[in-house]
Amino acid sequence: MTVDHSQLSDSATDHDESIVTSTAQLPDSAPGRWVNGVWTRLPDNVSHSARAVKQIIIAPMVQYLIFGSIFAVAVAMRLVDLDGQAVHHDESLHGFFAWKISTGGEYAHSPLMHGMFLFEIVAATFVLFGDSEFTLRLSMALFGSGLVLIPMLLRKELSVPGAIAASLMLAFSPALFYFSRFARNDIYMAVFALLLVVAIFRYMDGRRAVWLYVAAAVMALAMSTKETAYMLIAVFGLYLAYRSRDEIISVILGYKSFREIGKPGEILAMMAGIALPFAAPMISVFQGFIGITLSAPNNTPNVATGAPDGLVATLIALFFTVLLFSAGAVAGAMTLGRRFFMALLIFWAVYALVMTNMGTSLSGIPTGVWQSLGYWLAQQEVNRGDQLWHYYFMLVSIYEFLPVLASIGFVVYYVLRSGRASIGLALTGIVALLIALVLFFAVYFRPERTPVADASPIPLLALLSVGIVALLWMSMRLRVSRFTQFLVFWCLSTFAVYSFAGEMMPWLLVNVTLPFVILAGKAIGELIQFVDWHRLISNRGWLMFPLLPLFLVVLWRLAIFDLGSDLNLSDTSDLLKFLELWGLILLLGILLLSFYQYASAHGFKQASSILGLSMAALMFLFTVKASAVAVYVNGDVPREMLVYTQTTPDLHETAREIEVAKLLVWDQKLDKLSGSDEFNELDQNGHSVAPPGLSIAIDTLDGYAWPWSWYLRNYDSGVSYVALDGENASVSPRNTVLVVNDKNKDSVEAVLPDHFGEGRYMIHRWWFPEGYKLVTLAQFFDALTDRSQWRKPVDYWLYRKLPTPIGYQGSYVYFSDYLPKAPLR
Repeated sequence: MTVDHSQLSDSATDHDESIVTSTAQLPDSAPGRWVNGVWTRLPDNVSHSARAVKQIIIAPMVQYLIFGSIFAVAVAMRLVDLDGQAVHHDESLHGFFAWKISTGGEYAHSPLMHGMFLFEIVAATFVLFGDSEFTLRLSMALFGSGLVLIPMLLRKELSVPGAIAASLMLAFSPALFYFSRFARNDIYMAVFALLLVVAIFRYMDGRRAVWLYVAAAVMALAMSTKETAYMLIAVFGLYLAYRSRDEIISVILGYKSFREIGKPGEILAMMAGIALPFAAPMISVFQGFIGITLSAPNNTPNVATGAPDGLVATLIALFFTVLLFSAGAVAGAMTLGRRFFMALLIFWAVYALVMTNMGTSLSGIPTGVWQSLGYWLAQQEVNRGDQLWHYYFMLVSIYEFLPVLASIGFVVYYVLRSGRASIGLALTGIVALLIALVLFFAVYFRPERTPVADASPIPLLALLSVGIVALLWMSMRLRVSRFTQFLVFWCLSTFAVYSFAGEMMPWLLVNVTLPFVILAGKAIGELIQFVDWHRLISNRGWLMFPLLPLFLVVLWRLAIFDLGSDLNLSDTSDLLKFLELWGLILLLGILLLSFYQYASAHGFKQASSILGLSMAALMFLFTVKASAVAVYVNGDVPREMLVYTQTTPDLHETAREIEVAKLLVWDQKLDKLSGSDEFNELDQNGHSVAPPGLSIAIDTLDGYAWPWSWYLRNYDSGVSYVALDGENASVSPRNTVLVVNDKNKDSVEAVLPDHFGEGRYMIHRWWFPEGYKLVTLAQFFDALTDRSQWRKPVDYWLYRKLPTPIGYQGSYVYFSDYLPKAPLR
């Protein structure tokens, strides 16, 4: 690895239109670069990063080795003990219906469980490798591993060190790591989102049509995976619309033709032309005014949630869908010509194949086009999770502190260097959001979670709108590369969209985290290039790196230090405490003086860059710890906010115990069971109703059929799901395993056959305690000013110590005395 002091970062490459070449020979100290052996001065209007950042050159083979090593580590991390975690309720739904597909059964698209892509790729995995907890999560693990390689395609924009830093953070990010081992759609969406970014910027680099087609295919996969694709496309479309705003206005006013639109406008036309018909359900927000149900709410009789109710509503939905499809196709064709129709064909070929389950269920197209968005519009008032606006602030502070803090520091630095307009917009946005925050707690929020009845939401919405628009506008005025502007815009808009969406869940943190990781990679890449590594090594500047961790430890000790109100220096213990305090103050002063001396001798930029890299390295170590604990220690234990509501290890182990019992019954062929007619009934096809002696009944109260439906999928008709509550409690004498909701324990034990032993209690599901929902603004500020309360959040951050117990729901499992004892217990 060498440092080429004559090279520029990509921050300059996106400003080629403002770089003026010159044949004048200039000294090496002049800001510029070598062009064909001649030093070329950069004009004043080139961004600061173009002047200051020197590019680190890493040989291509070394780059591939680094990325390959990160990928190998990511694969190993994601595959080890992949089946050790209990199957979550949602995972069991996804796994069960994918298993049905893999065994020749039918499954049609249901917006409740998002798109069909997950079910088909998991079903394919089951066909190839068999069905198990490992293969249920295998495709997610492989996608999560592949995600770490995508920054290789953005080396031009991020710089090579920045791409490597982004790849490392993608590999070890707690949210991305955890949900790479979780059978949900979100890690797929992260891959598709980043691939779409690559396609957009590669197309804007050279107008190669292949990138249009890649973008169309990725959009099809994303939209057939999860409805968050609509928010992603809207955010990217808004950025592209801003980039091409002047050209769009010129076309509208007739000064330009569609064919004169630039590259951002072209890819915007392609994306909008494809996505417009999927926006048709938005008309249903007016269904209350027109009196026609276009997207049916929950529990509408005989109508699926999100579907039109009646013939008139169906015709209106069809009209608007066709209208928007036609408008998008016309705009796309006028802008791109034949290239648009090729992109449109690729999109619909991929989308139709996935959503119809390879042509076996044609209803997937209308439900995908209308109900996918219609369902979630109807669900907004349900507010699943019942979280408040600050939910993702808490999650990123616990898990994604590295990319978020690095991104914030990077943005603040360039805001300050971008002039008064950017600073003014940033301050306007922050002040508006802070006022909105105070207003929310003072007027709209009470400890009982009830808003003031006569409070109008208009002032709050106005402040939020002003704050968000100001910050987004600020992102587009930063004196940085176009790609960096996009990253800042992506981070801010995504965080805003998910913070105010009707549903907030921990798995959606994947979508919030991704742009921050890429922006943080850019930031760390620039920090690495700010440092003069030759001078750092020669003058022992590397000794600066331990200063920050030591400084933070001392600062924390001082923050929580308590001398007490009755200090007595004649008492030895009090004297030692007093000396410790002054020792900490002295050490703090020495550390600050050391930094000042190094900065004075070698430049503040060099010293602050070292400090920034030291902070990034320290946070990376804490990130690795947070990831390892969340995945390998608390993977199915809700001491983690990532875990939310989770099936417990009790149920996971009981399922294995039942499997062992089944194998023992088959192997031993106990005479007591095999010779009894009671346990050898045949169904109409002549097959045994259950394996000899093994007949399982699952109580369905509180949705307890899941995840048992997944765990017991291969038991054929040997499993029954029955309601055992109240007077309906009835247990067949054939049953040899019984799982009962703990609410029904007494009623079931009253009718329990004699051959059952004593029930064993197990926790069915448990969840993270959500006391934070009741915290008021006054309590929050009290916690900030009361040092005695500072330890609680730090103890949770470091050790996952919970201030309140975990919530849970239990059940009892009963084994018949006929069964051999399983060795797991």
